[in-house]
Amino acid sequence: MDLTVYTCVFGNTDALHEQPRIPGVRFVCFTDQPITPKTWEAVRMPRQARPTRSSRIIKALSHLFTDTEYSLWMDANFTLRVTDVALFDRGDFVNFLHRDRTRIAQEAAAIVRIGKGKADAIFGQLAAYQSEGLDTDENPMRELSCNGVLFRRHTPDVVRVNEAWCREIESRSLRDQMSLDYVCWKEGFTLSRWPGTFDRCRYFHWTYYKRPTNDY
Repeated sequence: MDLTVYTCVFGNTDALHEQPRIPGVRFVCFTDQPITPKTWEAVRMPRQARPTRSSRIIKALSHLFTDTEYSLWMDANFTLRVTDVALFDRGDFVNFLHRDRTRIAQEAAAIVRIGKGKADAIFGQLAAYQSEGLDTDENPMRELSCNGVLFRRHTPDVVRVNEAWCREIESRSLRDQMSLDYVCWKEGFTLSRWPGTFDRCRYFHWTYYKRPTNDY
């Protein structure tokens, strides 16, 4: 599989986890920190004024920040459990279902409650989506994405979703779990899912950190 695994370490965020070596697979970390990982290829970037927003844009635009047919984004606090990359290939755009929530209305309330976004921005984003008919009380969402790990094949449809997702992140809040399902709904694109949840699965190990919020 023509695959790049990639992540970001910008600003005051998670430590980078070393990964198993997989022949033919590049591990690329975009960073503005003075780190020297053993299993990642560090791509040095200038100090980011808004590190979380910068990492979200790189996360969304996998087709621009990798040069392979497939990409696997992992938040920096994930570690691969497997070396058979064919296990990831369950569709053109694959992620987990959210462990705790099924609606962006619930996600919005949680983001504001734990201080990961400003109430006016988050609830304004929610209201805009609901005004178009997504996740209303009359038509509630049944599934919400969890975006800590994302497998993508860079088809034209996936590129279209990536770019629309990036526009939402740049123009609204950077909380990507607020916007991905909206974008897929608007684009008529169906996401594929890995079985289980991000913290209980055969593919990845997740480490919890109580992270500060770099920016909104």
